[in-house]
Amino acid sequence: MIQADGMDDYLRQLTPQARSCLLIELERLEACGNEVPGAASLLENLRAEFRNSEKTHRRVANPSRHFFNPVEALLVDLGPEHENSGRIYRGSLAAIWEWISLDLLPTMTGEYVAQMRPLIAADKRLEIGGP
Repeated sequence: MIQADGMDDYLRQLTPQARSCLLIELERLEACGNEVPGAASLLENLRAEFRNSEKTHRRVANPSRHFFNPVEALLVDLGPEHENSGRIYRGSLAAIWEWISLDLLPTMTGEYVAQMRPLIAADKRLEIGGP
């Protein structure tokens, strides 16, 4: 197994574009349900790098992101302490998705995820219906 320091050194040698591609591929594997040993900390580090800098990358979306696409215009990034009449706090989507997938419609959600994962992995945006 590769030591954390060795992995950090290796990542520093990669270009920003290569790190972005690595992040996209790891997210794609994660979206498909494939677990890569040690990927959690690697994903965390790569996401933090791109989040904390002006560098951008195209994120691979998970099925829940596509599920909420129809209400994108209603989403706000401001916290719940701000008045958002008729708006949905973007930070609450994970809890809403969990509620839908675990309590309300677990079978339908499972089928939806199973249908979406191959489309997301193959980057078939037109079939997904997203941007």
